[in-house]
Amino acid sequence: FFLNDEMTKVNFDFVNDVCYRPLDHLESSIKNKRPEGLKEFGNWQTVYEGLSQLPPQVQNSWFAFDHFYSDDVFDKVMPILFKNDITTILDIGGNTGKFAKRCIAYNPKAIVTIVDLPGQIGIAKNAVLPFNTNGNIQFHEADMLLHENQLPSNTDIIWMSQFLDCFSENEIISILKKCVAA
Repeated sequence: FFLNDEMTKVNFDFVNDVCYRPLDHLESSIKNKRPEGLKEFGNWQTVYEGLSQLPPQVQNSWFAFDHFYSDDVFDKVMPILFKNDITTILDIGGNTGKFAKRCIAYNPKAIVTIVDLPGQIGIAKNAVLPFNTNGNIQFHEADMLLHENQLPSNTDIIWMSQFLDCFSENEIISILKKCVAA
């Protein structure tokens, strides 16, 4: 399995590169109700703030894990998303821009706005550059946990792939209220 099963490799690399060293801080993380092990990689409040600055091997393992559990759905969902002539999509937590690229490939008239933290927007901009020749992929920097950050309005669909499961119940409610307002 370690040699031939993609899920085993992705999970093992994620645990080894992303979780192993921070695990030494589990007890203090529980006591302090914050990710104390994150200091193994940098000085951020959340891993998402530092995702673009993680050491290369850690970042590679993070994205391989993330993409393994999300990419398969993209092709399956395109006919559903675009069946009613929608044109605008907010991709909250757009990460590396893979979903946005898939949308544009499926429907060249679509306009996808990636909403993410500044570091992730930087990664996404570089990743989508060759695919964004018509400016169909746009960017909106926002920390969705900050009260003052709102979403662009007048969009047809709001997409969140593996996004809400990263937050507490109160944070999820706050994010969903921003979606309703948009």
